[in-house]
Amino acid sequence: MINKNIFYMYKNIFKMDVHIYDGHITVGEHLRIKLDNIKNNVDTDHKIYIARSFIDLCQHSISKRVLEIIVNDIGTMNNYDPSNDLNVDDILYACWDYHEDQHFLNLFEEQLYDMQSGLCSQGRTHRLYQLLVTFCE
Repeated sequence: MINKNIFYMYKNIFKMDVHIYDGHITVGEHLRIKLDNIKNNVDTDHKIYIARSFIDLCQHSISKRVLEIIVNDIGTMNNYDPSNDLNVDDILYACWDYHEDQHFLNLFEEQLYDMQSGLCSQGRTHRLYQLLVTFCE
């Protein structure tokens, strides 16, 4: 279940410069365990497969284009935020748990659309992390 208040608070904050959160994102224990499990147990090919499956679910061409860039960068430092030790590869894989939720997909696409203004690793991780945390925490 989504915590809408948290999402909209994060959403308004993330319209600003995402770099104000570099090194300041605290990942809850439940989500950290989940992301660590993905990092340690899911191979790159499977992460790519899941990410490509998201492309098929996207409705908007800009969101698809941004996601294709992210998918092409799976396994590279372009998807890793060292300041918060977060990897968009793992976050994107964890997001798959909510792929059947249309509300999640709408917000997911909105975050991808917002990334078009900057595809730095922090923007990628921060925007998808804030979405994931509202659904799984």
